[in-house]
Amino acid sequence: MAQTLGCETIITKQETIASLARQAPGMVLTTLAHHIDLMWLEEAYRRTRKDGAVGVDGVTAEAYEARLHENLSDLLERFKSGRYQAPPVRR
Repeated sequence: MAQTLGCETIITKQETIASLARQAPGMVLTTLAHHIDLMWLEEAYRRTRKDGAVGVDGVTAEAYEARLHENLSDLLERFKSGRYQAPPVRR
C-alpha cells in the first residue's frame, strides 16, 4: 500500500504520542483532541473499509464520500466542540 504525505504526518503524530506515553507512563492523557485535524480524519477515512454494510445511520461509504470534505469538516467541528457522540454499534 502506497503511503501518502498525510499518512506519514499521521504516523509521525502517532509516534510522538507513543513516545510521550513511554517517557511518562504515570502521566494521564486526558485528551488527544489537539492532535486530531482534518488530515487525520481524511487518513482514517482512507483506511476504512468501504465494501461493508451501511452504518447504523444508513449512510453508505459512497454517499459519505460524495461530500467527504464537508462531512469530515463537520465531524471535526462537532468533535472539537464536544458535541460529537458516537452512534451505537450494531451487534
